[in-house]
Amino acid sequence: MYRAYRLGTMRAASESLDIAPSSISRHIASLEEELGIELIERGRHVVRLTAAGARVLEYYRDRASQRETLLTELDDLKGLRSGHLDVAIGTGLLRTIFAEALASFSKRYSQISISVRSLSSREIVPLVAEDECYFGVVMGPTGDPRVRVISSFSQPTCLICRPEHALAGRPSISLDELTGHRIILPDIGFGVRQQLAEIQEQTGRRIPVMMTSNSIQTILDCVVANLGATVLSVTSVPEHLTKGDLVAVPIDDPLLQASRVQIIKRSGRRLPASALALIDTLEHLLRNASAP
Repeated sequence: MYRAYRLGTMRAASESLDIAPSSISRHIASLEEELGIELIERGRHVVRLTAAGARVLEYYRDRASQRETLLTELDDLKGLRSGHLDVAIGTGLLRTIFAEALASFSKRYSQISISVRSLSSREIVPLVAEDECYFGVVMGPTGDPRVRVISSFSQPTCLICRPEHALAGRPSISLDELTGHRIILPDIGFGVRQQLAEIQEQTGRRIPVMMTSNSIQTILDCVVANLGATVLSVTSVPEHLTKGDLVAVPIDDPLLQASRVQIIKRSGRRLPASALALIDTLEHLLRNASAP
C-alpha cells in the first residue's frame, strides 16, 4: 500500500516491485478485510488514502523508523564491518569526485555494499524525504521542509564549450550573450534548468535552447562533437576540462555564481555510521575541490 500511495497508481507500484497490479490489489484488500475498514478510496485511477489508510501508513512509517534505528545501532556496534547503503546523486554532479569518494570508502569498508541511483535533483528530494535512500546529493535548494541540508559547497554554473567556441577564452559572459548560439541543456528536472527558470521568472531573460536531454553524458558528447555549448556546473565535466577538449566560461549572473551542491537527508533521520563515513569522505573531497 505504501508503494502504491507514494507512486500514485497500482501500475506504477507493480512496475517498481516487479509484481502484478492484481497482486498489490489483493494484498490491500486482504489488509482491509483483516482490519475491517477501507484503506484506499475506490473508483479512482490515482491511489488516495482514506482517513484509516493515512493512519495505517503513519503506523507503518513509525515502525519502519524504529526498525531502522535498531539496525543503525547494531551496525554501529559491528564497527562498520557489514551493511548496505542506498544513496542518490544528481545526474552529472560530482562525477569524478563521487567516484573517488566511493573508491576511498570501499578500501576502508570493503564489506559494505552500496546502491547508487543517478537521478535529477527534483527526483532525489522526495526519495530522501520518504527514506528511499540514506542521503542525496543535489544542486540548489530542495524546497521541501522534510529534508535537511547536511553540508553545502559552492559550485558555480558556467558555459561549457569547445576551446574554439566564439565565447571561449572570455573572463566571463552574460546570459544575454548566449543568444544566437546553439545551446544544449538538461531536462527541466535538473537543478540548472530550475536555476534558469528562476532567472527567467525574475528578469524575463530566457536562454534559447536548441536541444535537451535527460543524460549529461549525451549532452557532453554533443558539445565535444561541436553541436553546441551547454550550461552546467564544472563538477559535471572535470575529465573534459583536464583533457582540454572542453573549457568553462563563468556566467556573470548572481544566481548561477551562487550555485551550490548540497548533501541532504530526511529531517530527524539518524544515519548509520557507514552513511556518515561516506558523507565525511565526500565532504573532504568537496572541500578540497572548492578551495581557491
